Order: sequence, then structure tokens, then C-alpha cells
Amino acid sequence: MALKDYLNKRYMHNDLGLIEVISVAPKSRTKVAVKILDRGKGWDENKQRYKGVRISTGWYRGENREYGNVDIVHINTLTECQK
Repeated sequence: MALKDYLNKRYMHNDLGLIEVISVAPKSRTKVAVKILDRGKGWDENKQRYKGVRISTGWYRGENREYGNVDIVHINTLTECQK
């Protein structure tokens, strides 16, 4: 599969969560630039805001502070999203 086939598609990444491939990394045959779309466990899609996430020692907001950032990853770390 060519790198251009990855463009503008959504994938899952082990560390980053849901991502979208936005471009091919400069001078690379195996890396792509991705935008992080995963907002974290505490995001409520209906209310469009964060809510608390319960854990054994209390709770936390569950916000993914990396949301919207662009990162460069290797294509072997991407897995296709199930539709």
C-alpha cells in the first residue's frame, strides 16, 4: 500500500488513540503526519463537554491534552478503524 493511500483516513494508534492521517512526512517512505482526534475517556459527545471519570482512588476529568496536536508516526503502528 502506498503512503498516499493512507491520506485523509482515520486509524487507531496504540499510544495516541483515534488519529487522522493528514500528510506524508517529508523525506520519508514509512512515516506520516497525523492529527490526534481522541478527546479522552471523559468526553461526553451529546453534551460536547468533559465529565468526570471514576477510578478506584476517586475521579479525574479524563481530558486528553494532546487533542488536536500533529505528530509523526510510523505506518506500522496504525490499525484500521472498524466501521
